Amino acid sequence: MREFGFWKRKIKVKIEIRRDELVDFDDKMSPPVEMMNKISSIEGYDGRDPELVMQKRLLHSDLDPNQNRLLIPWRRYNNLNFLTHDELRRMEKFRESHYKDPEDDLRVLLVEPCLEETQLSLRKWCSFGNHVEYFLTKGWWSVVERNELKVGDAVQLWNFGRFNQLCFALVIVEIENIELQD
Repeated sequence: MREFGFWKRKIKVKIEIRRDELVDFDDKMSPPVEMMNKISSIEGYDGRDPELVMQKRLLHSDLDPNQNRLLIPWRRYNNLNFLTHDELRRMEKFRESHYKDPEDDLRVLLVEPCLEETQLSLRKWCSFGNHVEYFLTKGWWSVVERNELKVGDAVQLWNFGRFNQLCFALVIVEIENIELQD
């Protein structure tokens, strides 16, 4: 438990890191051949090797239809260099407008595990302790249903380029191929 003092009152907050959420990175990983073939066939693919953004096990909150989002936790980023300055600025402006200005909504292409393409929104969220987290939303629940995703599935999120659009590929990983952190 941590105690945070605000004026004369104290608020106790329990900070818990779930073992089942944390997954180690392996620099030698690459998307499966089928996913690479799909990425290569997308019109405008820029030819760069996909970069691993994060990997994690899906939690109840990732699969809740009312939340309709895949959280990219701040402690699980592998690389945030895929975001340009303009994309970061647009996400911040959209967040500050309370998600009301659709012009600043950052739409991204997602290649699903079933190899279908779908458009989602990438958004920024400042969580407790001023940690910045990102999440994919606006259509995420359809991805969950089409791919029959379930709690505990280990997934990887890969970034690749197409014209000037931010693109991702979601891969389901066999659990025995991933070691959990202690």
